[in-house]
Amino acid sequence: MTVEGLAGNLLAGLALALLIEAYLRLRARFVQRRLRRLLGFPLGASMGVISPARATAADEASLSTSSAYALSYCLTLCTRAGYRAVLSSAESVAPDLPPSFIAIGGPTVNKVTAALLRTYCPGFSIVGSMQSGDPVGGMHYRVAGRTFEDTQDSGYAFVVRVGPNVTGGRGVMILVWGHTGFATAAAAHELGALDLPATSSFFVALAITKHVGHQAAAGQLEDLSASAFGWAPV
Repeated sequence: MTVEGLAGNLLAGLALALLIEAYLRLRARFVQRRLRRLLGFPLGASMGVISPARATAADEASLSTSSAYALSYCLTLCTRAGYRAVLSSAESVAPDLPPSFIAIGGPTVNKVTAALLRTYCPGFSIVGSMQSGDPVGGMHYRVAGRTFEDTQDSGYAFVVRVGPNVTGGRGVMILVWGHTGFATAAAAHELGALDLPATSSFFVALAITKHVGHQAAAGQLEDLSASAFGWAPV
């Protein structure tokens, strides 16, 4: 190969590397903007991440692993959006927890989730109770007159955004959970893929399949916001 040919190959390789780098930077910026639009926090803000307090009877064996996945997804989301994460546990909420946060885990394992659903989502209710030995816990949820109940093969993951248009405050509170740890991990993973406006509160459910990894578990998204909040959030 001649010197000219070698130089041409080097320049072509350099140009390709620069194009790839430019693409990755643009893609990262696009994702960052989408996440900020979804979360609604200002650039450089701190965001709390509240982990579940304990395992549930429905998922004692795998919840700790699934919760770790859910937590890692939420922390990664914070990093990609440019926020500083402040970790806390639902068992003992950190005194420096920011007004905006993500709460991981449903109302049976996260008292913050339970309080927010009870206060701001009058259209949401829990039917039944956790029963030891029942693989799906013997309980289910009701929203908009519909029953959301897990089976051995399928279930539901929920992502809720409680914003100032509902609370009247300045914080943005996001809840990710399912009836099992698997569903909670699926909800946390799906949070990073949602493309919903930050100007509204929302309550969405995702049908999940339990025989695939939670990264591929989420299926069709259903918007239950109007019924869950008791009015149509703007």
